[in-house]
Amino acid sequence: MQSEYFINIVSLILREWPAVKLFFDKISSGFDGQQKFDSMVDEVLNYFSDVKIPEPEELSENLLYIMEVDFDILVEDNSCISIASELVLAFEECKSGDGEIFLQKVQRQLLNIDPIIIQYDQSNQLDEESSSEDVY
Repeated sequence: MQSEYFINIVSLILREWPAVKLFFDKISSGFDGQQKFDSMVDEVLNYFSDVKIPEPEELSENLLYIMEVDFDILVEDNSCISIASELVLAFEECKSGDGEIFLQKVQRQLLNIDPIIIQYDQSNQLDEESSSEDVY
């Protein structure tokens, strides 16, 4: 049986996965979509219950399958292995008793979105403004 910390971590990590966000944003944000998501969380939790030593590669294959079959999304980037690795790390941390700390870390990472800073060359803008003022 997994701790509440691990269950929450799995749900948070999967919910913030861009492939899952795409599903909710573009394809299905209704009850059916939530059921599919809950089913995926359950399948991931079952994976960790069924194996003695979780392997990111194996979990990644499971995630690819779930996304393709259940969500009708073909994940072609390497995000599956990244998500799987993060979930395996979370499992190990929770198993060693550090679930609360890891959950807080995940929450901080997800809420700590770096602002986008747009820089532009103001000197060009000033040159253009001054040149337009010089023309009569």
